[in-house]
Amino acid sequence: MTEEAQVAESEPKMTEAEAKEFREIAKIVGYGVWKYEFNRSNPNASPEEMKAAWEAARDAQIKAGKKAVLALKKSGFVVTKH
Repeated sequence: MTEEAQVAESEPKMTEAEAKEFREIAKIVGYGVWKYEFNRSNPNASPEEMKAAWEAARDAQIKAGKKAVLALKKSGFVVTKH
């Protein structure tokens, strides 16, 4: 069983609004980390290259963002959108 599935089983279910917020935060975290790494590796990349690279990396980066948000939550942090 994956870590994400274990956490999901042990905690109360999220409401639809909470789940939407969680996905949004995970996407922002994943994109932020990816963009930083991409810009360091490709300082002269065009916007089109950046867009294509994000599309290729998107699913993996959002998954990493979810893991990061779950790790924060497990450590007692609360991440919410204002």
